[in-house]
Amino acid sequence: MSIDRFQSRLRPAGLLYVDVYPYFMSAAGDLEFLLLKRRGDVVLPDRWQPVSGKIREGEKFSEAFLRQAVDKTGQTPVRVFALDSVNAYFDVHYDTVMLVPSAACEFSRKAVSIRSDLHADYKWVDLAAFEMSVKFPKQAETAKVIRDGVLGEGRGGVSHEIPLE
Repeated sequence: MSIDRFQSRLRPAGLLYVDVYPYFMSAAGDLEFLLLKRRGDVVLPDRWQPVSGKIREGEKFSEAFLRQAVDKTGQTPVRVFALDSVNAYFDVHYDTVMLVPSAACEFSRKAVSIRSDLHADYKWVDLAAFEMSVKFPKQAETAKVIRDGVLGEGRGGVSHEIPLE
């Protein structure tokens, strides 16, 4: 059976955003994740989330991961990893299924400078608090994959390191 006969009903998926999961490893070996709280007057108001943002025209995903991390936190990561995690959800505004690729980035310090035009606050949290704070289940799953990969409890899902150039 060929899918061609369904061509008129197929809809394109949206690939407009990336998610980046900044983490910090303390000297004691504790892993913390950065969450940003969206302002109350923007899309997805008052929601805690990892770094998230749009991909620019012609931009590679790896470039978008790094740019978004720097733009939303004011800090350049020391390492960035592409993840085998893609968040999928239906976006009513664009009437499409959005696919959001993810990356993890390691920060050398916890001081960040958030964009006040988008975010009201930030916090560094452990995995349990991260899971309680985010709304998309896939984001909680992704944080677990990062934790396991970083702490050496399995690298499943923590994919290729992206060169910082």
